[in-house]
Amino acid sequence: MTSTPKIMFNVIILLSLMTLSNLLADDLKTDTGASIKFSGSSTLHRFSGTAIPDSLLVETGGVFISVPVKTMKTDNRMRDRSMYHMLGAERFPYIYGRAALSHLRDASDGSTAPIELTIGDLTQTNPATCRLLPGENGVYYLMLDMDVSLKQFELEPPSVMGIMRVEDRVHVEVILPWLEQSKLPVTDGKKNHAVETKRMMNP
Repeated sequence: MTSTPKIMFNVIILLSLMTLSNLLADDLKTDTGASIKFSGSSTLHRFSGTAIPDSLLVETGGVFISVPVKTMKTDNRMRDRSMYHMLGAERFPYIYGRAALSHLRDASDGSTAPIELTIGDLTQTNPATCRLLPGENGVYYLMLDMDVSLKQFELEPPSVMGIMRVEDRVHVEVILPWLEQSKLPVTDGKKNHAVETKRMMNP
């Protein structure tokens, strides 16, 4: 028969593991409602991956987002390590994005808006195509599509033995929580420029 102290010991161990598991899961969660996908090509094949923003702020002055470099993942750990090395993750652990809210509103019919990206110690402006996507419960999302040049940020594309090399341009897709459907115009399908912006999350 199993002794009571042994049962209690096993219960304590189990509860400790469950607590640790919950803490680790909480560390991996993001409450921004934003998502990021990226894709590119190398000499022999294409690749794709995701990243997790850790802060998103939407207010009158604009939209601000930060992305920890080491949340960027593909399906290959060696490739990920090369990517972190290229981006200087130890020295520059974050990638930042910023856009004027008025530019995003004006472009949400499918045209382009200027997006400021900070990678490493350089900030450059990239055009992004913007589209509104309907979600659930009256919520809309804004999708931004853009191509980012590695050379533009003075980044050396990873290579294997100088033979396999990642191409210069990487495609990035960002989806942001946007305005409630009830606040969108119902006539011409464009944005209501008088709509009040709201804070999604404090960085």
